[in-house]
Amino acid sequence: MTVKACDVEEFQKYLEHWSGGAVSLNSYRDDHDRLILRLEHPTASEEPVGLSLFYCTYLAGPVRWEQSALTIKTCSRQHGARGFELSDATAGFVVRCASASLYGEPEIVLPEQP
Repeated sequence: MTVKACDVEEFQKYLEHWSGGAVSLNSYRDDHDRLILRLEHPTASEEPVGLSLFYCTYLAGPVRWEQSALTIKTCSRQHGARGFELSDATAGFVVRCASASLYGEPEIVLPEQP
């Protein structure tokens, strides 16, 4: 498997590939405060993928929704640390995290910011 680090703009382009599909909360693990979302392709032509969000500090919204429109941007986290905010305005979903990883080939990683 290939792992590719990218910036916010490039990560957003990968998320847009899954726009219009269903999203569901797959799991939450307290190791690394990791939230995993399951993304389904809108045409069901591809297998679902996982989107891991690491060191989550805030989460609000539904646990499953259709017609996704996920966006990611940089934000300030607790104590002024830099991080990312993943949201879907239509669904009312928001999560703040330090880094993210979208599984697939290649695996796309949005690394933690200094």
